[in-house]
Amino acid sequence: MKNESYAKAEAYLANPDQLCYARLARLEEGSARGQRIIDVFNGTGLAFTVTPDRGMNLVECSYRGIPVAFRTPCGHRGVSGDWLKDW
Repeated sequence: MKNESYAKAEAYLANPDQLCYARLARLEEGSARGQRIIDVFNGTGLAFTVTPDRGMNLVECSYRGIPVAFRTPCGHRGVSGDWLKDW
């Protein structure tokens, strides 16, 4: 059963992706080649990208266009060793 407000909004939409979506994609370049990602937008302004093959790691996150996820510089290495190099 659909939510009544959703059904009302649906009458004005050409495509339901205007309200919310989850899109599966695959990266094609760099060290992440072949990595699957899921881009999600929930309609209230929250948008994020997760990597299902890496424990649902949160890659990017923004709320109403303002970034809220920390992103390390390219090539950053952790103190525990080289295994983090391409993570």
